[in-house]
Amino acid sequence: RIKRVTRVYWCSDPFNEMGSLRDLSPRSLPRWMAARQSRGLSGPATWEAGHSYAVIDVEAVDPQSGGLQQQRYRLNWGQGIKHGTNLSMLPQDHLPERKVTGDRLESDWEGTCSGDELYDLLKRWDGRLYDSAPSNNSNCHHFVQELIHRCTAELGYDAHRD
Repeated sequence: RIKRVTRVYWCSDPFNEMGSLRDLSPRSLPRWMAARQSRGLSGPATWEAGHSYAVIDVEAVDPQSGGLQQQRYRLNWGQGIKHGTNLSMLPQDHLPERKVTGDRLESDWEGTCSGDELYDLLKRWDGRLYDSAPSNNSNCHHFVQELIHRCTAELGYDAHRD
């Protein structure tokens, strides 16, 4: 059982649908045009190219000893064809590097939510339909924004949901 989230990492995959041009995905332009940083928002713009996902570090209660142990999971929303479900939570043993191209670590923050709060967030997203349209609040970037908003001290979105 997860006791609390200790760290949230925002990661992104390249825009694989572009084939050999996959690493040229325009991520900075949507972030700049959405003025996310100047509005005090963290995380992806809802309409940027590529795929956002999160990795979280958690403290979990060991069922045998009752002690706390550190675990790491990849939280993924919107790759239903690849994973068989739109929401997946899989053990993860490494973080991608901070780099310009490819699978990469974008940013990270101290976690602030309990295991129960994380469970409630995942329960709200479980069973939802993926929709890549930014206006429908159901793409991978929205999921990461909400995780940042609910499980860190950062603001992942505002009332306008860019």
